[in-house]
Formats: sequence, C-alpha cells, structure tokens
Amino acid sequence: MATDSDHDAPAPAAPAGKRDKAEKRDKAGKRQKDRGAGSRGSTARAGTATPAGERGTAAGRGPENRTSAPSRGRTTWRRVGATLSGALVLALAGGVAVGGGLLERPRAASSDPLVVAVPPTQVALACPGPGEAPDGGATDSELGGASVTTADVRALVLPRGDEEPRAVLGPLAEGGGETLTGTGDAVVATLAQPEGSSVLRAEPSASAAAFAAAAGASRADTGDLRGLAAASCPPGATSSWLVGGTTELGASAVLALRNVGSTPATVSLRAWDAVGEVAVGGTSILVPPGQEVRQALEASVPDAERLAVLVTATGGQVSATVQTSQLTGLTPAGTDVVAPTAMPALEQLVPGVVLTTTTVDESDPSLVRILNPGDEPTTVRLELLGSDGTTALTDDAGLVVEAGAVADVSLAGAPAGTFTVRAVADDPVVAAAMLVRRGEPAPEDPDVPVMDRAWLPALPPVTSAALALPGVGSLVDRGVLVIGNGEADTAEVMVTALNGGGEVLGTQEVTVPGSGSAALEVTSLGSGVSGVVLESDVPVSSAAVLTFADVLGELIAVVGAQADPQVERSAAVTISGS
Repeated sequence: MATDSDHDAPAPAAPAGKRDKAEKRDKAGKRQKDRGAGSRGSTARAGTATPAGERGTAAGRGPENRTSAPSRGRTTWRRVGATLSGALVLALAGGVAVGGGLLERPRAASSDPLVVAVPPTQVALACPGPGEAPDGGATDSELGGASVTTADVRALVLPRGDEEPRAVLGPLAEGGGETLTGTGDAVVATLAQPEGSSVLRAEPSASAAAFAAAAGASRADTGDLRGLAAASCPPGATSSWLVGGTTELGASAVLALRNVGSTPATVSLRAWDAVGEVAVGGTSILVPPGQEVRQALEASVPDAERLAVLVTATGGQVSATVQTSQLTGLTPAGTDVVAPTAMPALEQLVPGVVLTTTTVDESDPSLVRILNPGDEPTTVRLELLGSDGTTALTDDAGLVVEAGAVADVSLAGAPAGTFTVRAVADDPVVAAAMLVRRGEPAPEDPDVPVMDRAWLPALPPVTSAALALPGVGSLVDRGVLVIGNGEADTAEVMVTALNGGGEVLGTQEVTVPGSGSAALEVTSLGSGVSGVVLESDVPVSSAAVLTFADVLGELIAVVGAQADPQVERSAAVTISGS
C-alpha cells in the first residue's frame, strides 16, 4: 500500500469496544522481560492523570515499520533504495486468443491482487519564518515588548548512488530560490534572515525519493519574543498532531498552515485540553497553493491550559506548526515552534530531554504532555532513558489518562542529565515534552525572572535519518545530539557530520545502550557543522538540543532528525472477470 510521511496517515478511529486486558498483560510481561531495565526511583507528578491502581500493566509496543539496518561507512546513505519502475504487468482474467480459438475464461479473478509500483515524487519541506508578534505586528516598544529577531534556515540533500541531488531552497510560492550545491557527499544551502516561510523542494532520483532534511531557527534577545525557537521543517501531510502550548491569559499559540502543493487544501481542526475535546471556532480553513494561512488559537480555542491539536487536510497537503509565546506580566516567559509529533501509538519516544537540577516543588517546570485521543481511559507508564539506565516517572501501576484528556506530568525533581522520554500505554496516545530554562530578572520587572521554553515532539525510531543544524556558530553557540534507543538491544550508530559546503567533516560511532540514551557534542565532529547523518543497526530516535548563552539566562530549542523518506510504494489492483 502507498506509504507517505509519518504525519500523513489518517487520524485513527477511536477504540471500539473493550479491549482484551489479559492479552495486554501477557504482552507487557514479555516486554519487561525483554528490556531487563531497572528503575532508579520516581519523581513528583502533576496533571489530571491519576494512579491506575489495579488497571493492569502496559501493553506491548505498537506496529513497527522498520527497515533492515544498512551497512555503515562514509557513503552509506548513497544507497539507491528500493527500485521502483513505471512498468506494469497485468495478468488479465479475460480470455486469450490462441490460433484463432479462445481459451476458456476463468469464472473468477485470482485472489492475489496485482501490485503496481508508485514512482517517487518530490520532497517538499516547509520551514516556519522568523517569530512574529501574536497579532502579526510589532509589540509596544515603550514597554520593552518589541523584539528584533534574527533567523536562519538550513537544508541538505544526500545523493542516491551516482546521481547528483537536485533541490532548491526558496520562498513558499514556487519559483525562485537558491539551488543547493556542494560536493559528492551532499548538497546544502543556507537562507539567512528569511522574510517569511520558505520551502526546500528536492526532486527524486530515477528510483527513489530524495533523502533531505531542513530546519529553521530564530532568536530574539529582548522583548516579548525573547527566546530561541527552532524546529525541523515538516513535509506536507493530510494529518498532523501538534502537542504543545497554551492559550491561557498571557500566552499565545498561532497555528501556521503552509500549502506546498499545487491544489487548494481545506483544513479542519480538532482540539483537546485537560478536560477533553473542546469546540474549535472557525474549523474550516482554505489554504491556497503556495501560501501560508495563520490562525491565533487563543481566539478559536480560548483558555486551553494544555493544548493538543489535530490538523486534517483534504484536497491537498499542508505543513503545520504552532508558534508559542508566553509572558509573565511584562516579562518574557519563552517562545518556540511546535512541530508535528508522531502519530498515536502504544509507545512513544521523545529524544532530547536535557534536564537541569530542580526541586519537586518548582513552579512552571519542564514536563511531559500526553493526549489520549480515544473514547476510553488508558493507562500510561513514563520513563527517562539515560546513559546508565532508566528512571521511572510513574509507579508500577502507571497513570490513568481519561478519554479525550490531555495530561501534563511534571519533571520537577527529576535527576539532571540527558534523556529520552519513553511513554508506554494500553491504548494509542500522542506525546511531547517541554523543557524550561529559568534566567535572571529583566530590567522591566526586577522581581520576575525571564524564561525560555522548548517543545519536543515524539519521533518514530528509524535506522536512517538526517538532521539539519540551523544557526550553529551564529544564532546558536552549542549543539548536543541526543540519540534514544527504546529497544532491548544495544544500538551502534554511525554519525557523519557535514559542513556548509557539503563536505564530510568527520564521523564517529556512538554506542547507545538498550533502553537508554547517548549524547554527542556536535562541535566535537569538527568546525562549521551544518548537519549530520545517522545510520544505525537498531531503530533509534534522535534530536539536537540547541542552546545560546544569553546574559540573562540560557535560551534553548530542539530540532528533530528526519527519516529517509524512501520506502517501496505500491498499490494493489484487483481485476475481476465479467
């Protein structure tokens, strides 16, 4: 069957009927036996989720879409991938003329459907523009609210075999832009200070979709939008889950919809909060081709403490993100871009959770956000996967998340370090995490410290991925690659760094323990890193944590790795006799 991006599957139907809990307990027991990972304790929790009591243990992991691990080395990503052809052979169920006669036609068609290869298409990754004030205009400079934002978009495309990649990075509307250039290792491009949204369009090779990655970052050192915002540039999709942000007083969440295709797309919205699904005003949105439409969710979904949104497009595909920003009075309290998270699943991995030392009673802490989109309560268990084992965030019984509810689980008091969050649930859930950095008070209010926030999406584990690193050395002074392994087996990951000319700076093999995480300083691979390529023998989830040491406190953002999109795409065709 045809396979598109991770965010391009239709929204799952709500669970029908009661599930077989005994079967889930059997699967959970096998899973825990396979992992063999211990717990170092638990942390304080917050939110509407409640202890599960006697509800049972977590279910096994959900369906897996995994490819076999490729061989590693400097040019491992140059593989051609699955061979696709436009040729089509049909075994007709009708009669066949032979020597003037007609062989008897079978009464029914073969039960085996014909498989028709679907040729690869263009990869289009749409990147958010620089941060804007919630109303699209400037903030009040007399009150210190005006922000000067600098931005950077970076893109890379890796070759397939001996074919030179063909790609352009430019404005959202087709036409114009910068052609990516480079060496035989990769082609790259940088778009400095874009005026608005941009798009990377990478053409397929003769037999495979382009292996591409793009990401954007923006930074404001003062004003309401003070903070570092960054995200990978998502492809167009028919379904996107956006988990993050709030629309309470003092906060803004601006939904941006970008149509990277050639036909108009009609978008509908569903939204959830702590108490369940909530009504959305103005749910039908027309997005013309090559354009961006923005909608302030504080107007259509007001007073949502814990926001999760499902974007569904018909007639075309859209790339969706949410720009979040918050104020504490007049003091900036963080901004970021919420990128699409993984589709609902029984297990979710959120890499890049870098925690500082906190106390259990800390206000406005880092957290994990879980949405249960089903129509029955579900039990969720949360763990931090670190370099030396796991730390449970829930007790053995887990937490119950009510049907349609969004739960925030506090990370206050959790151990400092670099982790991947693993969520295991009895029913499919959607997940994300938020990191908080607290700084010193700003001149506008000497009693209130400034803050910054980063929203991290869950990322499906894969064996081959690429990561563009925007603004390293300019907007960003440090980048840490975090690789999370949710499997029981140790993963050996080959990390290859590329510079701004598309040349290989260096490679390093990283060992990631089973049910664990590993971290790597990006700058340790060489000077001027523009992106990295990851090849693993075990599926892993990866992200880069980007930081800037501001005088008032650290600014932070996280960019997720993007999987090689090339999979064998086919359609089943059945021809029946008359």
